[in-house]
This record gives sequence, structure tokens and C-alpha cells, in this order.
Amino acid sequence: MVSDLTTYARRLPFVRLPVWAFRIPSHTAFRTYAALLTFANLNTGACWPSHAAIASAAGLGEKTARRALDELRALGIVTWKRQHDANGQTSNRYTVAIDPETPPAGLAEPVDNSPVTVSLTVTPRSERPSPVGQVDRRNENQENKNQGNETRASAPALDARCSRHPGLADPPACRGCRDARIAAEASAAAEAEAEKARRAAALLTLDPAAVEALSVRLGGVYSAEAITDAARAEMPGNLPLGLRMLASRADAADAIARWER
Repeated sequence: MVSDLTTYARRLPFVRLPVWAFRIPSHTAFRTYAALLTFANLNTGACWPSHAAIASAAGLGEKTARRALDELRALGIVTWKRQHDANGQTSNRYTVAIDPETPPAGLAEPVDNSPVTVSLTVTPRSERPSPVGQVDRRNENQENKNQGNETRASAPALDARCSRHPGLADPPACRGCRDARIAAEASAAAEAEAEKARRAAALLTLDPAAVEALSVRLGGVYSAEAITDAARAEMPGNLPLGLRMLASRADAADAIARWER
């Protein structure tokens, strides 16, 4: 019989999360919070793992885990005190929010007690506005489709004729024409793959001028690396779109500050 709840919980291959934890903004902070719960006392929320232990449990690098801890502290989810012994500093003593009924201040939903007037208006589906993020994604997808159409339109026609039958619409059976057609199809396929790779690389690269423009707009105090990390957090697979989404946020400065090293 296990008498201590924390000891029993640590023997289980999973952790239980309060529902409010799913509102943690970044996935690295969410994973770091879940990792802390594997060490925490389930009655008090206290634990004292090292940075290396936290990073290992979360599957992150130590620097990333430290930034995630700072983000959790800013949200009021985690607090800590430095501890020292005769040899110097030891692991911090952390206190982790574990009350499922009371979300931390940084995740609390605002309560509006003002009177509410309800009016129902039926809007045709075709006229309904889309969320900003969805519009951006649709625009990005349309841009990609347009680029693909332009690439296909500008691609030269396959030269499927040998030197003996140039320009013939219906040449006789000819091994040379067959080989020419196979070579042309292989070349077109290789070019298509190269174009696909170039477009994929473009989605993972930011225009330095756009990064600089956002930095200047926010006072010039943020590094290009922090802006890039914040854009990646907004849209990991499409940095240009992530940068546009980041720039449209009212709290863009706070979002970037979390990534400053």
C-alpha cells in the first residue's frame, strides 16, 4: 500500500494536467510545465530539479527550457527561490501552480459583467468574414498556388523528339524519340523537385528588411534572433506568415521579449 500520493503518482507513466494548462501560449512552456509536474509534490507544488533534469524531462535544450521557465514565471504558473549551500548555488526551489480550479493570473479569463444584448442575424455562409489567421493562411495558400501556376506556365514544353524527327506531331516509332521523351520527363521532374525545395526553403527564411522594419517599429531594442524565434512560435512551418501574424499582435513586443537571450 502506497500512503503518499506524490510517491504513487511518480510511479505512473503519465502526469495529470489542469484544464487551464492548455491555454499556455507556447508549446515549449507547456512541455516545461508538464515536466515540472513530474517532479512536483502534488500537495504543495514544490520541487527542486536542476535545469538539466527539467530540459531532459521536457525533451528540450537547457537554454530553451530556461526561456520557457521565464515565460511560465511571467504567467504566474511557476515561482522559484535560489538555494545555496557551502559549495555555492544548488538547484532552485520551484513552486508550481497545481490547483485545477484556480488558473494563474496570466491565464485567467477576463470576466465581463456588463449587460448583454443579444440579436440574431442570419448571414449567408459566403458572406461570413474569416478569422485573421485563416485569411492569412488562405492568402498564403493562394500565393503558393499562383507561384506553382506561374512555374508550370513558364516551363518549356517537353522536347520529346529526336534529331531525326524534330517538330513532327506524330513521329514514327523511334527509340531516339522515346529516349528523348524519357530524358525530358526526368529533367522536368528534377526541376519541379528543385522548385519545390526552393519554395520550402523560402517558408523557413525571413526577409532581413522585414525583420528590421518590425524591430524599428518596436523601438529597435529587439534582436533579429528574438524576432525570428517569435515568428517561428507563431507559425513554425511558415516564417514569413508567422512574422506578419506577429506584427499584427497588440502585444508583439511582449511576445518577442520572451525570446531575448
